[in-house]
Amino acid sequence: MIAGCVGAGYLGAHHWLLDLCAHFRVQYAYATALLFGWFLVLRSWVGVLATLALFGAILPDLFLLASRTEVGADVQSRPALRVLFANVHTQNREFERLIALVRQEKPELVVLEEVDTVWSDALAPLRVDYPHEKHALRPDNFGIAVLSKVVLTKAGIRSIGGALPSIEAWFVHGGNTWKLLATHAVPPTNAAAKSWRDTQLLLAANYVQSLGAHSVLMGDFNTTPWSPVFRQMLAQADLRDSAQGFGAQPTWPMKLPGILRIPLDHCLCSPDVAVTDRRLLGPIGSDHMPILFELR
Repeated sequence: MIAGCVGAGYLGAHHWLLDLCAHFRVQYAYATALLFGWFLVLRSWVGVLATLALFGAILPDLFLLASRTEVGADVQSRPALRVLFANVHTQNREFERLIALVRQEKPELVVLEEVDTVWSDALAPLRVDYPHEKHALRPDNFGIAVLSKVVLTKAGIRSIGGALPSIEAWFVHGGNTWKLLATHAVPPTNAAAKSWRDTQLLLAANYVQSLGAHSVLMGDFNTTPWSPVFRQMLAQADLRDSAQGFGAQPTWPMKLPGILRIPLDHCLCSPDVAVTDRRLLGPIGSDHMPILFELR
């Protein structure tokens, strides 16, 4: 069964149900490890060999995500750009937890998704330190807000692949002009939704590539690093996954134990951008974990 799910995940481009099978690589690895131990106890060598073969299909992607390239002194000497990303969950009303987290981490930029007017009003205390803002507020789960300590030299709302808003924000940091695109893809709950999500993500990735150096695509992609569309985004737009070297950092759903969560929230960067830190932060009452990115 595990082998079937792993194989189905590679065919996710052809059907939305097969695509869902791609998202649970970590869980497949744990389940395979349990089977391996069980077959060892039973001295079932056929089972042992079968699970080893299955490991061979699962683990390379996980090891690749965890492998880190050492960052040189020249990169470390660049000013760090710290961005806090959070899908706050529209119905969540624990505003103070997010505000406290932002004050604790002190990022240069805060990127929030699922922001409605209630959330926007509640964020007023942050605007003392983050006076520059661009938002597209919505009563559904697709509102977005970008709050910044530095002046946004260019900020606008873009419709990419459909009617939902994405926010583009340009700003100068460390002597360079950074370009950020924040987007929130629809969940792939059926064939039409999967097609919409894939179109939005690919168009967003291609647009970010067109922006040149110091470009970042960030958001809840409603997909994982192992899905065909995610791989296509990286290859087609020549972007780098910020999770490279930091492993699979699962962000959703918070109601499940960490071992059962999957990474839906992402940051992709142009090749010139180095990611020197990427870590999950504390819960804020949302169904997603917030993430802090340190870019140089």
